[in-house]
Amino acid sequence: MADLQFLWGDFPKVAPHIFLHDFLRYAIGAGGLFLIVNCLLRPVLKGRQIRSTRPHWRQLISEILASLRTVLIFSLIGLTIWATDEIGIARFYDSADELGWAWFWISFIILIVAHDAWFYWTHRIMHHPRLFRRFHRLHHRSHNPTPFTSYAFDWRESVVNGVFMLLIG
Repeated sequence: MADLQFLWGDFPKVAPHIFLHDFLRYAIGAGGLFLIVNCLLRPVLKGRQIRSTRPHWRQLISEILASLRTVLIFSLIGLTIWATDEIGIARFYDSADELGWAWFWISFIILIVAHDAWFYWTHRIMHHPRLFRRFHRLHHRSHNPTPFTSYAFDWRESVVNGVFMLLIG
């Protein structure tokens, strides 16, 4: 088990990297898709629009702010995963060389199937009338969805989505 003092000493170095990784994954994915579809391909896709109106700027700001909170929560979960590995509670492997390429691909497929099941069932449960307002309503407030809607979660939903990685580890 690692020395906790060592863990706190590395925390200021690791935390920004984890946040930056999660933020860039979101920004490049959602922002890049938004720019491609709504700016670059707009003339090409104009005749194929489902809705004649574009999302209001207030919706975009609201979705981006909610998404940034989701990124922060996912980063905190990522830091927890890093810390549990550092202090020896859990073991996460950095490369396929440690357990072999066969295990890498098998575990990759297991991870995808398990995450898909986790997302399906938790999403379905969050649609229950007793849970919807607390967990999932914010996501459905976007009646004209954008790529930014994909991370626009209530903080509770962000925790439910992110905690999967802690449980699978």
